[in-house]
Amino acid sequence: MSVIANIPLVIAVHGYDVYTEPDLGYGIRRYKGYDIAVRWALDKANVVVAPSLHLYRVVSEDILKSSLKLYLVSNGVDVKRFHPEVSGSHVKRRWRLEGKKVVFALKRHTRWCGFEYLIAAAAHVCGVRKDVVFIIGGDGELRPFYETLAAKLGIRRRIIFPGWISRVEVPSYYAACDVLVAPSLVEGFGLTVTEAMAMGKPVVASDVGGLREQITDKVNGFLVPPKSVRVLADRILYLLDNPDEARRMGLRGRKIVEKMFNLDDRVERLLQIFRRLAKSS
Repeated sequence: MSVIANIPLVIAVHGYDVYTEPDLGYGIRRYKGYDIAVRWALDKANVVVAPSLHLYRVVSEDILKSSLKLYLVSNGVDVKRFHPEVSGSHVKRRWRLEGKKVVFALKRHTRWCGFEYLIAAAAHVCGVRKDVVFIIGGDGELRPFYETLAAKLGIRRRIIFPGWISRVEVPSYYAACDVLVAPSLVEGFGLTVTEAMAMGKPVVASDVGGLREQITDKVNGFLVPPKSVRVLADRILYLLDNPDEARRMGLRGRKIVEKMFNLDDRVERLLQIFRRLAKSS
């Protein structure tokens, strides 16, 4: 039982709370006080839930003394809301994207989102194809830097920075795109990747962390070495130049989500854990 009123305590880890990449300034456990607090909290918890095998291993190998209370339960997506039949027409009209190929990325603008490498890759892609527009959604402290970088590379008019996108509108942005890119330098679990897969979109993602569990290279997208601008650009161009193969990859991604990342399955799995915990308490 937890130390608070003898009530069972369940903690779900996400990434920044347990995983560290000191060179990137990533993870609160880089600081001794936070490291002690995280270890204490997970030690006192009755159940700890990890959304990816990557984070499961981090917790089991580096934090918990015993993995008996640690469960791997992948994050899920509402496959009814995120579906290939969703229309992206109003997004295309809003940004005047009719007749354009659209590459989409969505994440908080931080030093580990990897958007500087995506923008550099976009410069190469835009030099090869004149019909491509990039949408880099989300906001954060580095957004002005990314906008300035796009301008310095001469592609500011080819990159749309819509800022924060509401959860209501997010499916429409996926629907409007041809390729989803996740250039993260570190990632516990890529929710945008799973959402795009559910929408039937191929994904180009960095070969890091939990993304390796979501993308199977050349099956539902491509895994690329982080910071590899040329490889990232080449994979984006391949998908744009080969729409039939991109479509097949997207459909495979949809099937993977239905089988492995369905929100209903996640809810049921958590309910099983909670019922077991309630009985034991």
